[in-house]
Amino acid sequence: KQQQQQQQQQQQQQQQQQQQQQQQQQQQDLGGLQQHHRVGV
Repeated sequence: KQQQQQQQQQQQQQQQQQQQQQQQQQQQDLGGLQQHHRVGV
């Protein structure tokens, strides 16, 4: 039982890390678009 619980916790942590990475990428993309617009204006 202990081993199973540990494995579940690890999986949850990995999912959280993936979500954080996706959010960071989206923020970077938005920042890049904003810079382009500023240059265009």
